Amino acid sequence: GCGAALALLVGERLFTAVCGKCDIVICEVTGPPQRPRYVPISVGANQGRCNLEGEQKYLTEKGGVVFQAEGGATMVSSPGGGVAAVSRSLGDRAWKGADGGIAGSV
Repeated sequence: GCGAALALLVGERLFTAVCGKCDIVICEVTGPPQRPRYVPISVGANQGRCNLEGEQKYLTEKGGVVFQAEGGATMVSSPGGGVAAVSRSLGDRAWKGADGGIAGSV
């Protein structure tokens, strides 16, 4: 699989989407125009990282197994036996199965 990040500005509304092990960083401008302050906001920094407790809980509730691979990398195995280093990605039918995802995950 792979990851993707997208930001779409429609009028004054910003829509973002992150899939896989990637991130979008946007900046919010605050303060007076003479001395603007730029505040970075991360949109997907923790997305797809199977070493995080919340993501591990999500994965195991859906039937996945999180384990430590050789070299210490955290990996995840799907109920069908597919193994990946990221928990959410585009593509990769061995992980997602014929229906395109883990049942009940969407």
